[in-house]
Amino acid sequence: MEAKYRQLIVAGVSFVHPPQRVFWGYGAELRDPSGYSIWLWDEKTMREKGRG
Repeated sequence: MEAKYRQLIVAGVSFVHPPQRVFWGYGAELRDPSGYSIWLWDEKTMREKGRG
């Protein structure tokens, strides 16, 4: 996740928040050009929390 985040930052992608651990897992959020939220979450941590 961290490596992909760094690649996307270098490519000019703007994140709402960087990868972080929250109660349902680990991930990041960004917005597409139309303003829609895109959530990039780690499947493993979501399964561990019963969300996937």
